[in-house]
Amino acid sequence: MMVYLGRATLFATIAILAATSGRYVFADDQPQTGATAGKPIAVLAVASVEEVLNDIAYVTETAGQGDMGKMITLLSGGYTRGVDKKRPMGLVVTIPEDEPKAFAFLPVKNLNTILEGLEEQIGKPEDAGNGVLELGGNAGNPVYVREANGWAFIAQKANDLETLPDFDPAAVVADLTKNYTIGLRINVSNIPAEMKKVAVAQLKSQFERQLAEQLDDQPEDQRALSERYMRTMLTQLTSFIEDTEHVAAGLQIDSQAKETHVDFALVARPDTKLAAQMDLLNGVTSLHGGFLTPEGAVNGHTASRMSDEDVTLYQDILKTARENALKEIESDEDIETEEARQIARDVVNALFDVAQATVAAGKVDAGATLFLSPEGRANLVAGGTVKDAKRLEETFKKLVEAAKNEPKAPKVTFDADQHSGMRFHTMSLPIEAKEEEARKLFGENLDVAIGFGDESVYVAFGPDGLATTRKLLDDSEELRSNVVPPGQFIVALGPILKFASAVKDDPVIAALAATLDNNANPDHNRIAIKAQSVENGVRYRLEVEQGVLELIGAAMKMSNRGGNDPLPDFF
Repeated sequence: MMVYLGRATLFATIAILAATSGRYVFADDQPQTGATAGKPIAVLAVASVEEVLNDIAYVTETAGQGDMGKMITLLSGGYTRGVDKKRPMGLVVTIPEDEPKAFAFLPVKNLNTILEGLEEQIGKPEDAGNGVLELGGNAGNPVYVREANGWAFIAQKANDLETLPDFDPAAVVADLTKNYTIGLRINVSNIPAEMKKVAVAQLKSQFERQLAEQLDDQPEDQRALSERYMRTMLTQLTSFIEDTEHVAAGLQIDSQAKETHVDFALVARPDTKLAAQMDLLNGVTSLHGGFLTPEGAVNGHTASRMSDEDVTLYQDILKTARENALKEIESDEDIETEEARQIARDVVNALFDVAQATVAAGKVDAGATLFLSPEGRANLVAGGTVKDAKRLEETFKKLVEAAKNEPKAPKVTFDADQHSGMRFHTMSLPIEAKEEEARKLFGENLDVAIGFGDESVYVAFGPDGLATTRKLLDDSEELRSNVVPPGQFIVALGPILKFASAVKDDPVIAALAATLDNNANPDHNRIAIKAQSVENGVRYRLEVEQGVLELIGAAMKMSNRGGNDPLPDFF
């Protein structure tokens, strides 16, 4: 789990590296001559003009805005005359000597034609010598361009182009343009070691200042654990700087697969601590793979291993949390009898015993799915692996027994059902008449089923929650030997709109639902965030299927009708 927390702060690390590189001077003012000298530190790639325009046409046509796409294509013609429209373009940052240098490159058939087309915007080019042209000098912020081998190289300094980079631009961006319309890769391993040391030193200095401030706000008995947690995070960030091979991000518009996605990937250098952490996400199976069902309107699932370091840290966090919870019980004046106080102690101890046993097992495996029917029925199921689930079941029964004389205590039917090794206890909770939205979702009563197995706990809400859980358990049994992604979260707009149409008479919602039903692939209406393990790393992907683009286009058309059909609240 800590690897997820640490990776969330990776952007801060990249920002530190970028800020450091902008003013870095090598030790003793000597030029950098190591193995990383002149290698690309960062690469930005853009697919060919032809491909970009095709992608724009696909997106605009799909969204019902084809005329806009045609206009963009028409207007681009004036700016792309002289450009080779079949080759990519991009930008590369290197550190050949003592400071970063950036080169943009553009595939050209005729540079003069390009410059003539831009003359009104940037003026006439000026000869800067050695085949270099100065552009936009009259505006006070010139750039420089030099043509060689069918490429126009662009830089902010004329002397940067005196010696052109010794790489083939198309080859440098090939792996990015093969997979993305627009892609960015930062080769952290090519950043000079001394620069990384400066970044780490700045990170640690800033950390120490912030640590002191935050610990001042912490209770004294929690400061040691808080400091340990934060220093673990610092170690993670330092590892990202020192052990990362590269990070990459990209946008791909895929008309063949009928989807658009954005990727973010991190790859560690082999045989490093970071690579070992990434390996914890690889080859993981799940006892609850049924939550990956495509039938859900919203579903999420995670399955990954924890490092020994994370296990120890979270055990200590749970230990401190237990101690604080028990102290609150002792000081709680609302607990009227010693018997009630002892029950509270027993419940807290049982919950934390189970939590610590689960953490000690070193694996996270859980999921949740919301099912929405076209008839307006909602069911939510959540569950996961819990060590010593029997202890949790016993605690649940004790709580029910202790509350049986309370006037509003629900009636629980124990052992109402058994399936796939799970024992289910059910109850029905009345929903007050003023809770109109809840009643639309679940009816006058909220049916609840709680299931306990040897190492699993499931909770289901809704009129068909128990039957839905039984199916999820069966599906999970079939998938338990399959390797699953570390995590995913999926929202299907089709079922949501159909459900909304059933519970609310709204012509706009009905029209949007019909938009998805009438397209060529009515099931392609999902937005998904998925994590996938790759060699020595992890990739996160945001996917948007074609039906979502069509829905956006339909919503835009309705919005442009002058307010006659206002969009529903969720737009």
